[in-house]
Amino acid sequence: MSILDNNVSKYVKMLACLAFVPKEDVIDGFTVLEITYPEKLKQIFKYFEENYKGAKGRGRNSGRKKPRFDIEIWNCYKRSKHNIPDKLIFFFS
Repeated sequence: MSILDNNVSKYVKMLACLAFVPKEDVIDGFTVLEITYPEKLKQIFKYFEENYKGAKGRGRNSGRKKPRFDIEIWNCYKRSKHNIPDKLIFFFS
């Protein structure tokens, strides 16, 4: 595995780890990753921003757009901190 591939793999894992960051820190965590991610991952980061974080508005709408999947839905920080199992586990058990 090349150094570039190893770096790409590391950033994909860090992006997935945002699910375990407190929800109020997710946007800051994404911003830190966004500054240094490899160019190869540009489309993945754009997809994540639009669907999970909320893309930045343009022009007069300089606020953040509502993401397709709200952070509250996919963030696992509280559940993992308090050892609360996912609801689907009970459904399929």
